[in-house]
Amino acid sequence: MKTGPGSASWLDVYSDSGDVTTGFTYASGWSQGAYCFARKWGPMVEVCAELIYNGDSDITDNASPGNISPDSTIVTVPAQFASEVGSRYRTFIWTSSTSAGSGMLYGSGNCVMRDIHPGGYIKTGDWVRFSITFLN
Repeated sequence: MKTGPGSASWLDVYSDSGDVTTGFTYASGWSQGAYCFARKWGPMVEVCAELIYNGDSDITDNASPGNISPDSTIVTVPAQFASEVGSRYRTFIWTSSTSAGSGMLYGSGNCVMRDIHPGGYIKTGDWVRFSITFLN
């Protein structure tokens, strides 16, 4: 579909990377679950993942109610998507088979788990899911 006489089509103006499933680096104690992908189309960026926790000890609110200390990197996204964050960060909500909390995606590509519902925990074998969508 043309946007006007002699103008480029929608596909000419906005490119679509499609789902990119390679280039993710999983932190120690984490592995891919059912899916992990990133996608960029035009100015929109999306990162979606299901990760499985395989660590030796439970993740809990060990510093104060709701706080995970130290903040825990769970996965690093491919550079071409991390660069879209720039010097800012993007906040996301994660859910798991036992709890929920929030995290941040930094320009370095690190997805960091920052907090958990007070009294919540993640134990070995639990899944964690999150989705981040933002405009560049």
